[in-house]
Amino acid sequence: MRKLLKSLVRFTAFVLVSPFIVLNMFFRSLTFFQGVGQLLAVIPGKVGWYLRMAFYRRTLTECSGRATMEFGSYFSHWDVVVKDDVYISAYCIVARCVLEEGVMLSAYTHVLDGGHQHGISDCTVSFQHQSGKRDSDRVTIGKGSWIGTKAVIMANVKPYTVVGAGAVVTRSLPGKSVVGGVPAKVIRSLPGESE
Repeated sequence: MRKLLKSLVRFTAFVLVSPFIVLNMFFRSLTFFQGVGQLLAVIPGKVGWYLRMAFYRRTLTECSGRATMEFGSYFSHWDVVVKDDVYISAYCIVARCVLEEGVMLSAYTHVLDGGHQHGISDCTVSFQHQSGKRDSDRVTIGKGSWIGTKAVIMANVKPYTVVGAGAVVTRSLPGKSVVGGVPAKVIRSLPGESE
């Protein structure tokens, strides 16, 4: 009975967000996609969770039905892969990335699509008007990793890594480790072989 009720709730959420899904397909505008994500981000509780996931399951590159996204969080790009059992806490902003199985993002985490968002080569021109070197690959956060509160992720995180609160990951570091600081560095290894 519980499984049937859950399916009914998911279907109802899909019906409610289906106009946004259709309009997103029609416009294929990143600005529209972000706007809908921001609108759905402020709906509280389980209702918001079901609506967000119904929208993202049909608009992201890939999104598991077994993922959770809390209040205030949204994706800033549709080129995102979200695997099973991913948990995204409150107020996270996630750009182009792959979130592998079991990844946990704590509150206020920011996942950027690389570390070169804006150019800085000419101080006579506003930084916002300089073209940045866009990284060609999505950032990948490896299976089972836990990202601490207010961390900023600008590079790949290997599987089973704990990123400390407030850390800024600017380069890929060994897996099965605890990393922290600005820029992040390995604090200690966790039991098992590195990946």
